[in-house]
This record gives sequence, structure tokens and C-alpha cells, in this order.
Amino acid sequence: MSDTRDICEPAGGGAPPPWPTPDAAYRLAPSIHSEIGWTTHTAATAECYTELDREYYLRKAVLLDRIALLDDPAPAAIEAAVAAALYLLDTDRPGLDPDAVTRAGNDPRGYVRDQYTAWTRRDHIPPPTGGDDDPGAALWDVVAGIVAALDEANGRCPHENAARLLKVTEEAGEAAAAYIGAVGQNPRKGFTHGPDQVADELADVIIAAAVAMHSFDPDPASTLAAKLHQAAARLNASAPAHL
Repeated sequence: MSDTRDICEPAGGGAPPPWPTPDAAYRLAPSIHSEIGWTTHTAATAECYTELDREYYLRKAVLLDRIALLDDPAPAAIEAAVAAALYLLDTDRPGLDPDAVTRAGNDPRGYVRDQYTAWTRRDHIPPPTGGDDDPGAALWDVVAGIVAALDEANGRCPHENAARLLKVTEEAGEAAAAYIGAVGQNPRKGFTHGPDQVADELADVIIAAAVAMHSFDPDPASTLAAKLHQAAARLNASAPAHL
């Protein structure tokens, strides 16, 4: 696996682009529960800490960052996230130029999100091959990459299958939270989201459901195609109200 550190540099100079947002960086990440299991198992089975590679420290920093992003995090959780981010930065320091080190040091958790985005893009999530004119093929290409990465990290067992199914519920909850924010239902928070963010979260629901389908169906793409065919048949029937 490549160990190249990627920090986006602006074309033609100027200010570097902002760090990825947590939503953008972690939208395809396994569940927090799953990552707790992976980091604990990896650390426990290593003969000594020197056997732990960069992937471990990156995923540990990501895990602690995501925990610190939960509602009302304890100060200790934030401190742990910053400490893990600084450790990753210290590990990467020999391969970074001074300006990159300074920028990352000013926002170490932003650096973690940037590195995780680069790592998932480079090593785990293949680009879609279906093309802009075939979004269905693109969906299943990307989902296959996500499933392969999850299988490699967690294996396949009833517990993992259940976790992938629960991920659908988690994403549906995030879509509902985005809608609440879009209509300003919570008077304390006000309007926090827009319709585009609701749609983005609903897209995550679709992806999570497609990933979960792999645990229960050897050919989920064909199952979805058949379901769409059934829906189209009902739509064209004489009583579309029963759709």
C-alpha cells in the first residue's frame, strides 16, 4: 500500500484549498463502532507498537476525530482527537514541506480529514466506471469497492451484516436531521441545512442500502433492477394509487 502523503496544493500558487469538511471526509467511512473494533483488535494483536503502521494511526486519528464531532463532546474527547492528529502529523513530518507542516499544525484535525480523504480515494474506493450516462453502473462500481474495503477490515459475519444494515438506519436518521434543520424545527438551532443537504443525506441512504444488500444477496444489482421493473409495472397499471 502506498504511503505517500497527499496535501492538496493550489494550481498556480495562492492560498491552499480548505480542508475537507467532516461530512465530505467521512461520508464513506465505516461506522464508529466498527472502527473501534478494528483499532482495538489491531493494537491488541500487534506484538509491539513498532508493528503498527501509518494506516493504524490514521484510522485511530479519524476515529477520535469523529467521536469528538458528536453532540456535546467531553473536553477529554477533543483533547484526544487533537493529540492523535498531532501524532499522525509528527509521523508524516519527514515527507512534508515546512509550509505544509505549519498549515497542518494550525489545524491538525483538518489535516487528518484531508489525509483520510486522500487515503480512501487512493487505496480503497475505486473511481466509478459507469460514466455520467450510466449512474446505475457507477453506483454498483463504487459500492463494490466499499464492500471490498469493509470485508478486508471486518470480514463477514452476522454481526458485521447487522452493522451494515444498521448503517442504513443511521443514514436515514441523518437525512431526517437535515430536514429538521432545513425547516428550522428546532428553535434553539434555527435553520441549519438546505434542501441540497437533505438530498445529499438521502443519497447516503441509497449508498448504505446498496452496501447492506451485498450481505443478503449475491446479485444486488439484479435485485434492484427487478424491483424497479415491478415499480414501473405498477406505475403503468390501471390503479397507480396502489404503487
